[in-house]
Amino acid sequence: MRDHEVQAIAPNLGDRFYLYRPTAAFRAQPLCSLAELKTVLTIDDLADMHEAMNLQDATLRRAEEEAERERARDTRNGRRR
Repeated sequence: MRDHEVQAIAPNLGDRFYLYRPTAAFRAQPLCSLAELKTVLTIDDLADMHEAMNLQDATLRRAEEEAERERARDTRNGRRR
């Protein structure tokens, strides 16, 4: 979900979305707890987590797009999955 989408849905969250994104509030598999975020982690750690999440999201999106292309190709060729 993009920042502007979060802002439209949860305007009170505001800039804190950047902080909370790696936590269980926004991830099925959190990268850290809110307590760790507030006490142990640095801003560099947070930036690294965002890069990792962005890479994971892009990889998933690419895999989904490839699966869709494969389904379309199979449909054109008369195959069923």
